[in-house]
Amino acid sequence: MKTKVLELIKDKPKHFSKIIKNSPELYKWILDNTKIQSENFSEMVYSAIYSESNICQNGNTKKFNSINEGYRFCGLRINVHVHLPQ
Repeated sequence: MKTKVLELIKDKPKHFSKIIKNSPELYKWILDNTKIQSENFSEMVYSAIYSESNICQNGNTKKFNSINEGYRFCGLRINVHVHLPQ
């Protein structure tokens, strides 16, 4: 399935999403293999293909660029220590 989806993306870059949604077999594979829930179907396809979550190691939500570029840098983890007066 993964190979078939990758071929669709390569051969039909503007229409792969619609083709996948119209194919019950491919659509089910995407839903079963995606690591995220998103309104952006291309992001779900990317997640299914590369088994990648949209949460980075720092606990931040990564921004999705495109099916060909994937996710952007997720940002730095900021540790804030608050000292309260006793």
